[in-house]
Order: sequence, then C-alpha cells, then structure tokens
Amino acid sequence: MKNLILFLVTLFFSTVAFSQARALRVENHTNCVQYYQVFGDELCVCGNKYNSPLIAINPGSVHNYTSSMPLGGTYPSTVAKSIVGTRIPNGPAQCQPAGGTVGEPGCGIPPVFAYLSFNSNCVPCANTTARWFPATNCGQARLIFTP
Repeated sequence: MKNLILFLVTLFFSTVAFSQARALRVENHTNCVQYYQVFGDELCVCGNKYNSPLIAINPGSVHNYTSSMPLGGTYPSTVAKSIVGTRIPNGPAQCQPAGGTVGEPGCGIPPVFAYLSFNSNCVPCANTTARWFPATNCGQARLIFTP
C-alpha cells in the first residue's frame, strides 16, 4: 500500500512537471487583432505568480516566448520558469471585455475558449477560438487563434 501511494504521488508530480511549457508560440490565424496575457510560475508550480501586460497580436503574426524572457507586469524584473497559460479578453481594455483563460490541462486550465472578438473601436470583429496545444516534456506550448 505504501508503494502504491508513493507511485501515485510520483505520477501526479511528474504529470504536473511535464504539463508546463518552458516556451510559448502564439499564432494569429484570424483577420482581427487578438489580445492575451501570458502567466506562469516557478517550475513545476501551476500558478500565476508572473503575469505579462496585455499583448496585442496582429492578424497573421507570430510571437515567441521562452522561460528566460521577462514577462513584465506584476514582477517586471523576473521571469516565469514555466508558462502555464494565457488570459484571453474579447477585445482591448477600453472595451471592458469579458474573457476566458486557456492553458495547460495538467494544471486544470481548459485548452479551448471560443468568443466574439472586438476591434479597437469596440465593434465585433469575428467569432474566434483560442486553442492551447500543451507542451510536451516541458517544451514549447502553442496558442493559436483561429476563426
């Protein structure tokens, strides 16, 4: 029984450790500007100690983040050791958008968020899906915005 409990605890921690991204690639396949905020924590911690400011990604653009890149925001002089997920508002801050979160399923974050995105004039732009593709072996996760 003791070995079974030890095995289950080890399995749980290895799942959490391998479910986190050491890097993130963000792709915008829509015709609208999309907005997101990257968050992460120390390695093997499913938290949001480090938060980036709100980031806009233009149509057709790609952004790349590594675990050595400062996220800014709440801890401007530090970097996330692992990227856990992103917050996705429906539009820019002046539109007071609702939003959702996507991220690593091993951290209990849903991998998909569908919403109506708004442009900078607070006018609906398009139905959009933000989809998180988990990292493997603490590698690179992907966030892809699609129509």
